[in-house]
Amino acid sequence: MTSHKLDTLEALLARHEAMFAHLLGQIASLTQAVARLTPLEGTPSVTAPSALEPGPFSGELSKCAGFLTQCSLVFRQQRRLFEDDGARIAFFVQLLRDRALLWAQAALKANPDITYAVFLTKFKNVLEKGSGAEAAAHQLLNLK
Repeated sequence: MTSHKLDTLEALLARHEAMFAHLLGQIASLTQAVARLTPLEGTPSVTAPSALEPGPFSGELSKCAGFLTQCSLVFRQQRRLFEDDGARIAFFVQLLRDRALLWAQAALKANPDITYAVFLTKFKNVLEKGSGAEAAAHQLLNLK
């Protein structure tokens, strides 16, 4: 190996060692800075206790108001988790059972990009119309 190539490699190695030492110093500084950070007090928890989660809802009119209130409270307490309509609808639908779930499946199939406000309005309208055969026919006619 020539003297010139050897000098070039030594210079390159010295620069790499200097950069490596600099990076180690930066990492140490960042590690210390992160260790000094303290969590903000009063920051709401991202997950709420499971006691706040509403129970399953099958479509009973007498239980609808309570179910909707519980969902609303969960959305308020966990705003970060439910910032968008899709997250709210997904949470809502995973709690539905039986005919309520069948309705939600049909509504989402008919309008996959539905907003939560429209979804909730349609949900309330369907429940107000009752659950008889006439109500079922009305629901089917109004699916768009």
